[in-house]
Amino acid sequence: MKTAVIEIEGIAPISFSAQYTVAEREGENKGDYDMRTWRERCHVGKDDDRVFMPGKALAKGLVATAMQLGDKVPGRGAKRWGSVFKVGLLCPGELYIMTPAPTTVVPSSQAPSGPQKVDVLKSTIDFVDVYCDATPGKPGGGRVWRRFPVVMNWSTTATIMVVNDLITDKVLKRHVEMCGLINGLGRHRPGQGGDLGRFKLIDFMWHDEAKDKAA
Repeated sequence: MKTAVIEIEGIAPISFSAQYTVAEREGENKGDYDMRTWRERCHVGKDDDRVFMPGKALAKGLVATAMQLGDKVPGRGAKRWGSVFKVGLLCPGELYIMTPAPTTVVPSSQAPSGPQKVDVLKSTIDFVDVYCDATPGKPGGGRVWRRFPVVMNWSTTATIMVVNDLITDKVLKRHVEMCGLINGLGRHRPGQGGDLGRFKLIDFMWHDEAKDKAA
């Protein structure tokens, strides 16, 4: 099996819209309910305030990218990368969202090297208000202000497990780069006709277990 450990960095804000269930208060309208419960749209673990994007979201984005590009697999006739990616890779676990640490003034001799990053937390995450349907997908429900979690500057790391030998490091790297442009991650991403969640590839580390064992 082959594994790619990647780091990606947002070139557009990322927003979240996880499904959740919180009881409405008596007499509470849709707008007030949304303003009270909007943080529940964040993906967080049990007893963990750190915000993440499910790994499967990136895997789905890579498959969608391969399908959209429609490139053929060299030497395999009409076979295309979309069908290979669909069953040939997975992205397990969580992609924890990081953001640049607040700037602090420290003596130059004590300043850490490289940009410092911190976890994005559900309790302190920023938001954006959007005027949209009160009940998406159900016409006639009227429009209200809805609040969504958003991170303006973000990055994350992910581990992609490749189980089909047709997928090489060059092929996967290209699809990650294109995924960041044409599909993205999160709410209102390009793959859904939006403009949020775009990213660029910062680092790509490839591990081939068969070669490692042979060495």
